[in-house]
Amino acid sequence: MTTHVKNHSEARPFKCDECDKGFGKKADLKKHQLIHMGAKPLKCTICGKGFSQAFYCRIHIQSHASENNFPCTHCQKRFPTQYKLSVHERWHTTERPFICEQCGMHFFHPSGLKRHMGYHIGNRPFLCAQCGKTFVYEFDLKKHQRDHGPKPKIPCPVCQKVFGSNGLIKAHMFTHTSVKPYRCDICDKTFKQSSSLSSHKRLHTGERPYHCDMCGKTYKLNQHLKEHIIIHHTAEGHPCDQCGKVFKLPRLLKAHERLHSGERSEQTRKYSHTSRRRRHSSKRS
Repeated sequence: MTTHVKNHSEARPFKCDECDKGFGKKADLKKHQLIHMGAKPLKCTICGKGFSQAFYCRIHIQSHASENNFPCTHCQKRFPTQYKLSVHERWHTTERPFICEQCGMHFFHPSGLKRHMGYHIGNRPFLCAQCGKTFVYEFDLKKHQRDHGPKPKIPCPVCQKVFGSNGLIKAHMFTHTSVKPYRCDICDKTFKQSSSLSSHKRLHTGERPYHCDMCGKTYKLNQHLKEHIIIHHTAEGHPCDQCGKVFKLPRLLKAHERLHSGERSEQTRKYSHTSRRRRHSSKRS
């Protein structure tokens, strides 16, 4: 206990140039800086997975030796440690207790917050040799480099929709079942995907985590941010083949093309019918 209190009271003269965090020992600072560099020198002796911090390496090694004795009450998935179970359960409740002081964005895990802070610092040492784009972390560069190569095409066995990764198709498969493992802890509404629950909870919290780097406008949904950037910050457009009218968004072009073909959606027909009925009622009154 005395040592613990001493750690809080002692000066921390060794400051990290990236995030300004202080350390009492230079060796601790060097270990911390591995996080910003993306280096993972600590390897699991069983599977070879790399880690930047000994704490997470030890937890990982325990998962090889332990049985999965900790079941999730939401989806019945099992975990080798209580710690891993508690982190997993945040996906069901969307609890995000770790908050960025600069932009207010919330995170499930402290490692997510630490990684996010690197984007605020602005140091981008990883360069794509093909297009010249730079990145904060090496894993972002590797993810980007996959965009230059051929994309995998994994079809859904139920509806044949094609996905670019196993993770995407795994999340998609829930749409073909009645299982809704993600529950809102505010109103108890359930969802098939964690992303849908996260979007829903913003209705309760008012959180707008997606911000435009060009004008600072914020949005609750990433799709709304993408549409904003296309409409207000790009010159690209989608022209109508029949009349030449240009639209910023593909969905707006498709809606316009229905006017040429005479096709109207069920929602449009209902709206038109309701409008005519209201106009008729107002004339009679």
